[in-house]
Amino acid sequence: MEDTKNNFIKAYEQHVDALFHYCLFNISDREVAKDIVHDAFAKTWNYIVKGGHIDNMKAFLYKIIKNLIIDYYRKKKTLSLDAMYEDSNFEPPVPVDVSIEEHAESVLAFKLLDNLSPEYKDVVVMRCVGGLSFKEIAHVTNETENTVAVRYHRALKKVKELFNKNNEKKI
Repeated sequence: MEDTKNNFIKAYEQHVDALFHYCLFNISDREVAKDIVHDAFAKTWNYIVKGGHIDNMKAFLYKIIKNLIIDYYRKKKTLSLDAMYEDSNFEPPVPVDVSIEEHAESVLAFKLLDNLSPEYKDVVVMRCVGGLSFKEIAHVTNETENTVAVRYHRALKKVKELFNKNNEKKI
């Protein structure tokens, strides 16, 4: 049991920040996001204590988070990404070595995700914000790895098209 406890603590330390950012991106409320991440780890621990086996902890946690986010929105009316940005001033995390122009472009690209269908948007967010591999995303979404990869690349292509159209309007 001590090994299990140590593995769980290690998984918490490795994944809590990425899970929080993924959740915050989808919920746009820091306190609710913290609660959902806490609930996900609590549910995971309860599952482990009851004898459940987890092959891929990261994918398992994202699946729980995704389900908790769905439950949250079932209880609350859905907001658009624009409303989320306005209400909380959320912006994707920016590495220190990124220029102001690159940062502004990344914010616009994330806003353009609102134009995609949920299954395409989720794949991009899980990959870019959560850092999940295609295999892990496939596990979370119950899709094949190939389907996830195709969705991701199609979503990026669509966002690039929208991004270019948006920049053409500014010129």
